[in-house]
Parts: sequence; C-alpha cells; structure tokens
Amino acid sequence: MISDGLYVMVDRVGRKGSLDLMAEKYVLCGYCYEKVHKETAEIKRQIEKQEGGPFKAPTIETMVLYTGETPSEQDQGKRIIERDRKRPSWFTQN
Repeated sequence: MISDGLYVMVDRVGRKGSLDLMAEKYVLCGYCYEKVHKETAEIKRQIEKQEGGPFKAPTIETMVLYTGETPSEQDQGKRIIERDRKRPSWFTQN
C-alpha cells in the first residue's frame, strides 16, 4: 500500500520532454537552467556590444527578436535586440 506522502512525491515527478529524463514537474532542472543561462549570457554580450558598455543602456523596455520575427505596432519605442539565430523552443515570445 502506498502512503499519501509517497504518492504525492511520485505525482510530482515525470518525464522531461525529449530528454527522456526523470525530473520534478514545474521545476527547472540543471540541464535546462544551463541552456537558459547560456542564451541569456549571449543576449547580454550582444547588448553590451551594441550599447558600448553595461552602464550606457537606455532605460526603456528591451525586446529580443530572432531570425524571421518582426516587431509589431505595440513594440514601437522599445529597444530591439536582434539575434541571428532561430528562437529556442523554450524561449517564449510575449
């Protein structure tokens, strides 16, 4: 017989997409965290190169556009960072 505590723990664990790994649901695993960290670091480097330094960036909202994406009318006045690669599947476009 399964106790309630064990059932709750088993219910929180599941398969992790195409990686075929077991991971806790709704928690970012180390592998995915590393992917997000690398992409974010690349975006930060591009911003620093574009602006000429970390303290010279304007104080307006920033938007990241990937290959094949275009800004909408709502994006007027935002700072746009363009990436020369396809948007990662886990990086949602808001």
